[in-house]
Amino acid sequence: MIAPNTHSSRTEPVPPDTPDARELARRLIAREAGPRDTPDIGAKAAQLACERVYRDLSRWIGGTGCYTLFTRAVVQAQPFHPLLSEVRFGTHSEPRVTGTTQIVETHGAALAGVALESLLTEVLDLLGRLIGGDVTARLVGVEETGNDQGPRGGSA
Repeated sequence: MIAPNTHSSRTEPVPPDTPDARELARRLIAREAGPRDTPDIGAKAAQLACERVYRDLSRWIGGTGCYTLFTRAVVQAQPFHPLLSEVRFGTHSEPRVTGTTQIVETHGAALAGVALESLLTEVLDLLGRLIGGDVTARLVGVEETGNDQGPRGGSA
C-alpha cells in the first residue's frame, strides 16, 4: 500500500496580486465586451471570451489538453448550469467552441451569460491549480494590474 502524500493537503498562500479565477474570467469577458451597447452584450462577450481562451490555450497546451480542460470544467459547472451540456469543443483542424449561440437563443442572454462565465471561471480555476494563478493570468493575457494584453505571444 502506498502512503498518502502528506504535502498534498498543505495549502500554499496565494500571492496578494494574483487575480482569482472569477476575476480573471470577468476581465476576459469585459475585454470582449468593449464599447458595444446591446442588451445581450454579457452573453455575447462571455461567448467570445470562451472561444478566444479555447483557441489560445489550444496553442499552449495542445488541442487534446484544451479539450480535456474545458470538458472537465463543463462537468464541474454543469450541476449549477445544466444548459452547458449543449456546448461542444472541437480539436481537429481548428480549435473551436460550438453551441454557445444556441444556448443564448434557447435559454436567453442572462442565463447563458452567467453559465458561460461560470464555465470560463472553472477553466481558469483548473488551470490555476495546475500552473498557478499568476501564470494562468499571463497565459490568457491579463496582467496583474488589470491591463489586458491579449494572449501571451498573440494579439489582443
